[in-house]
Amino acid sequence: MMAVLIVGVYSLLIVTGSLLGGMIPSRFSISHLGMQIILSFVGGLMLGISLLHLLPHSLEHMTHSQQIVTSVDSSIKSDQETHTDEASKVVTAEQLDAAVADAQTTMSKKFARSIAYTFMSAMAGLLGMFYLIRLFHFHQHGPVATDDHDCSHHDHGHHHLSWGGVAFGLSVHSLLDGVALGTAVLADARHSATATGLAGFGVFLAVALHKPLDALSITSLMQSSRWSRSSQQAVNAGFAAMCPVGALAVMIAGQSALLESHIDTLVGIALGVSGGVFLCISLSDLLPEVQFHSHDRLKLSGALLLGVAGAYAIGFLEPSHYQYM
Repeated sequence: MMAVLIVGVYSLLIVTGSLLGGMIPSRFSISHLGMQIILSFVGGLMLGISLLHLLPHSLEHMTHSQQIVTSVDSSIKSDQETHTDEASKVVTAEQLDAAVADAQTTMSKKFARSIAYTFMSAMAGLLGMFYLIRLFHFHQHGPVATDDHDCSHHDHGHHHLSWGGVAFGLSVHSLLDGVALGTAVLADARHSATATGLAGFGVFLAVALHKPLDALSITSLMQSSRWSRSSQQAVNAGFAAMCPVGALAVMIAGQSALLESHIDTLVGIALGVSGGVFLCISLSDLLPEVQFHSHDRLKLSGALLLGVAGAYAIGFLEPSHYQYM
């Protein structure tokens, strides 16, 4: 129940941020440099969340699903129980050593399998998001350029794609963000019966900071196409609702008795896929800066490092079972 409450609070804050982000084109003006600094910080944060949180958490659940520790303990315990009489003490010691060696070999194989599953999941998430971006060209943040300023070539995707395609692509993206959020909170809740309000906080913060930028992309395109403000707000509200839908779907699935025996594997896969999605999103924001933003490189690099440092610091706010560093 606490996990559901946490997801509800997170979703409410994310929806609020998304709605506010969609209002930016009609109410505020953000400079090109200001937008790039924001993108650098959020990109660094998402990069850190992916590599320092989601993928390690995925590996932990994959490892647990392989029952690595219990396989070692059961092998040793079984050998001890079958050799308890006084006359076989020497044999027991030898066989115990053999049992430990066999268990360690099994553990190594299972751990390698867990690593492979984690990175296969991450690869699936990264490639899925990459082809989604390539198909819909939606990951272009900032107001639509209306003149020939030197930065207008960054928005080339806006000019040959309708706002509908962008909205659809970003909605799928938002749904995946919701899956990542729900999975992160569910993973924390499974480790602790007294999950705190900081469960899944890193994923929440990354999504909450990134979602207004996505909403800005949609409403700025609609504004350039001369859609009414009420229409922009309606579409933005539908987009904002996608993240809670994804999170709610995960929470419902997590309560299913049919999935209980495979829950660690499923959570591990979902976290791995989410890590790949976050990695792709962050790099799609950060890599263009290498080619197009040689100016202001010090400010943008500083914002990037600040975002990564923020992701690292969030690790100390997580439940104790996730504090690897």
